[in-house]
Amino acid sequence: MEQANKTLQWPKYQASIFISPCRHWIPDPHHCRKQHFWVTVTMPDPMSRDSHTDEQIMSYVYRRIGTGRVSIDSEPQHGRGLRSISLPIRWDKPYRQSDSVVLEQALVLAEWWLAQIKAKRVTIDQHIVFDALWPCRASEGSLLEVPQHWNKPSFTGWF
Repeated sequence: MEQANKTLQWPKYQASIFISPCRHWIPDPHHCRKQHFWVTVTMPDPMSRDSHTDEQIMSYVYRRIGTGRVSIDSEPQHGRGLRSISLPIRWDKPYRQSDSVVLEQALVLAEWWLAQIKAKRVTIDQHIVFDALWPCRASEGSLLEVPQHWNKPSFTGWF
């Protein structure tokens, strides 16, 4: 009887494509919660695992978002065999914000991640971006909370 009263609890977080120097993934909001947009940049054919530095890859993502050459999805597309990077932007409830606001926020977030890469605080898990057919199934113990002094943009919706 007690089992019947329990409701399904979705995880709050999932592994992102970013890894700390101590080999822990930085968490993203879990896609099952449906509280975020995912701004997705598809990688070009010449780009592959280990062909470009993390800084070059994130610079490409930043430029593509800046020109609006993205898709806005309901869940992340990286790690599904699609050769892409998806960044989470929290819904501005009760109404969905305009695509231009979502893109502005994604641009700020891409610039923030680029700064973290340049500061050597994170690297990109290029396997997830270019080769993985399934999203990373990292356990909660392998997720590392972003330190507050990194000043992560608040519209990403976590921490």
